[in-house]
Amino acid sequence: MKLFLVASLLPLFQAVVLTPSEERCDDGSCHETSHSTDYTELLQVGHEILPEKNSRRKLVTTAEDKPIRDHLVEEDDEEVGQEEDAETDNESAMQVQQSATSGENWWNQDLGVAYGSGKFQKVDVYWPKREKTEGGWSAVIMMHGKGENSGPHTFAGFCKNLIVAKHGFCFSGGYDQRDGKREKDIYALTKWVYEEAAKGKREINKEKIVLAGYSLGGLTINNILWDKKMGKDLLQGDPPKVSAVMLFAGASSPHANKAKKAKYWPKSTLIMSSPCDPNKGTLYKYSDKLKKALDAEEQQSTLVKPFVNLDDECVPPDDDGKTPECGHQLFKNGSCKDQSWEAVTTFLDGCGV
Repeated sequence: MKLFLVASLLPLFQAVVLTPSEERCDDGSCHETSHSTDYTELLQVGHEILPEKNSRRKLVTTAEDKPIRDHLVEEDDEEVGQEEDAETDNESAMQVQQSATSGENWWNQDLGVAYGSGKFQKVDVYWPKREKTEGGWSAVIMMHGKGENSGPHTFAGFCKNLIVAKHGFCFSGGYDQRDGKREKDIYALTKWVYEEAAKGKREINKEKIVLAGYSLGGLTINNILWDKKMGKDLLQGDPPKVSAVMLFAGASSPHANKAKKAKYWPKSTLIMSSPCDPNKGTLYKYSDKLKKALDAEEQQSTLVKPFVNLDDECVPPDDDGKTPECGHQLFKNGSCKDQSWEAVTTFLDGCGV
């Protein structure tokens, strides 16, 4: 009798338990696990930032470092949100709103496009349905962070709801996360996007390509940009293959020194890091030092540090280790996402992208 009951109930339990491969990520709300402390390298260059519209939110850009929790935690990151219309984007924003109201998508998409022959060399491509801008669309290449469930799908929401809605093309790329492999993959994807633009295949303006990465993705971009061969290839020339860079929770200890020794830099770089990031490998102080190193080289750099607390101080974690602050999760729903997306829009607008 007991065996009969167990056998009859087992399918019910199996029906409600999803394996990782069955998790849905098409709204861009996939989770990422933060990287360990020994990953290295990133990049930065830009302005000083951002006037805050909402009095309950502040973007702090001073060099002062707030107290930071020194323990390492594993955090998930959510890449979702909605567009905020700028005056210069009224027409495209109206088209997006009309599409949303009618239930139609405002984007085109081409998923799982191969940019090479490697197992992980796939990219999801999103672009606007509206009429292209003069000279071709800008393009943002976005690389996800560490995690076995992370991939091109991770930044679908970021691409569709922010980049496509307000700017142009968005390439959400996958890559082999192993050391030595990840640099080759992201470098290959960046060159592939540029070549697509140069050949006129996707109506992209080759002078407006932005390379961006979160966590491990950002650290890997840093490795590439400070590499003598790869950095020179992507950053030399007028215009260079990469016109701007955005790095989210991605700076680590060696980056400032590498920036000082570099011969090539992006024209503009957005550095975003929270003083409440508990991950020892991506502490805020590393981003601050990198910003100062770029300033010393007279390079254009923007440092943004999102806060939730009105006093701009880190809220200690509760008994479960959770905190309302942004920490390593710069894109999680709420004030963190709002501030981060606003900073991205302001930066890209300033770059003319």
